[in-house]
Amino acid sequence: MKKRILVICLALAIPTMTVLASETVRLSISEAVNEILEKDTSLEKFDLDEVKLTSAANAFMGSFSDELEELQEVQQEYAEQSTQWGVEYKAYSMLYNYLKLEETVKLQEENLEITEKDENIVGMKYDEGLASKQDLIQAEMSVSNAKLSLESTKQSLKSLKYELNQMLDQDLLTTLNIDELGDITRLKSSEYNAEKIADEMKLGHKSLIFYRFVMETYEEIIEEAEDLTGYGSYALSISSAEAAKTEIEEQIMILEPTEDPDNPSDQMKLLRGLFDEKEALITYYESTANNDRRKAEDDIPEYYEQEKDKAQIDLFDQMDLLELNAYQFADEFEISHLKLNTLEDNVKKQEELYKMMQVRFDEGFITATDLEKSRVGVLNAKVELLNAEIDYALLKEEYELFKEGFLP
Repeated sequence: MKKRILVICLALAIPTMTVLASETVRLSISEAVNEILEKDTSLEKFDLDEVKLTSAANAFMGSFSDELEELQEVQQEYAEQSTQWGVEYKAYSMLYNYLKLEETVKLQEENLEITEKDENIVGMKYDEGLASKQDLIQAEMSVSNAKLSLESTKQSLKSLKYELNQMLDQDLLTTLNIDELGDITRLKSSEYNAEKIADEMKLGHKSLIFYRFVMETYEEIIEEAEDLTGYGSYALSISSAEAAKTEIEEQIMILEPTEDPDNPSDQMKLLRGLFDEKEALITYYESTANNDRRKAEDDIPEYYEQEKDKAQIDLFDQMDLLELNAYQFADEFEISHLKLNTLEDNVKKQEELYKMMQVRFDEGFITATDLEKSRVGVLNAKVELLNAEIDYALLKEEYELFKEGFLP
């Protein structure tokens, strides 16, 4: 009964409703497991009585070759499109990571420059007796660590450059200049409203086309199978036997004028015997085909009714997946906005804190180690913000591909 209700909802283009967002459900673990087992649609397929195509049905399956071939074409078309979307998303992902590494290099170069300046200041203070040997060693180590981090990031950037150049069919050493990301435009909440997007995806997402087409095709086959025509796979055997019978008949007609009707020759007897055999064979094939046709008219609809039920389960599983993706995207955008706001604020505060620490260091109230920690804090805050901005840009690209028809 549940399935029939879902079919009606689909036909009327009305999204099925789940538990209201404001409703609270309390379950024990065992109760939740049992509920999941009961509601899991993938298990419904096992509840169906297994129906297989009989030999009689198979004899007439050629009648639906066009429909089944078109079904394969639709499936292949989406598979090709989906592969293209996958390649496109991978390209976006790699290019944004390339930008991320490029920008990280710039930040680390800036950090190295500041670290070297700090080292010079500590060196002068040390010469003046205003800084300890420990401060000088710490400053030198900070420069070394900054250089190491920079070179490590450059190496990662170089490795990714090789991979991208290969994908672009260019020499691996080709210098890549990717346009900077620019300002990140944030989506409005209305643009990723989970309920609204979920309803839209259930109605028009391209991943559903195949499942809906499967159900339509199977329905057509069921209708056509209720009134089959022809001899199915026996048609060729009947045609071959009829051709042989005609050939024998022509030989008999040629030989007949010279024959004694009361005492036919051995050749005539042989020809007439072969003629009778072919006639009997044709009668047998026709009778078998007619019997199989009647049985196929029962078997094929039964089989494809079950296959249609399976396709319907797959369709609603896919719709559930789309709904899940819509809500997950919405949550990701919300937390990303919060993260960007927090990290932007952190950068400002870390920079302000670093300026205060520089003043205190100049006045001799803190050590070079304290100043180093503050400077590293600025770098880490900027790198974290950069990563969040580029991750957000990639999330937007993934979201647009999802709405177009891609399933991440």
